[in-house]
Amino acid sequence: MQLGDEATLADAVEAARTAALFGIDHEQVPFERIVEAMAPERVLGRHPLFQTMLAVEERSELPLALPGVAVTPVAPESTGGAKFDLSFTLRTAEAGADVPGVLEYNSALFSAAAAGGLVERLLAYLAAATETPDAPLEAIPVPGTPGRLRAWPFQEASEAS
Repeated sequence: MQLGDEATLADAVEAARTAALFGIDHEQVPFERIVEAMAPERVLGRHPLFQTMLAVEERSELPLALPGVAVTPVAPESTGGAKFDLSFTLRTAEAGADVPGVLEYNSALFSAAAAGGLVERLLAYLAAATETPDAPLEAIPVPGTPGRLRAWPFQEASEAS
């Protein structure tokens, strides 16, 4: 779905919601069939449909209370390599709190500073978009240099190429 020049944050959220619901309605279609139907240009070493992933995970309260079971949070292990060029995993946070997350990137394409700067710019842009939700997304300024932005609490998950 394409968004027009005057699309707002609400329009983008609705488009994402519609796309997600469409995907859920058609989840029985094998991924291979989707790739075949889209017929993307294949480049070895690249995911066939996208290079950047943004995931938002619901924050769960720990420790989890299970009768007779002790639950301890465990940090995820590194996959040993970046699956995509960039992968941002954000966890929901309390209003006004820092957004915790994990950044995984292909170190053959990005330095730690460059990948971290992209995350800072994305989060600053999203903060600006939520402050003016009725403004066209194209009218919201994209932050320039990462050095002018506040540092965000990201952990590096992997720097594998």
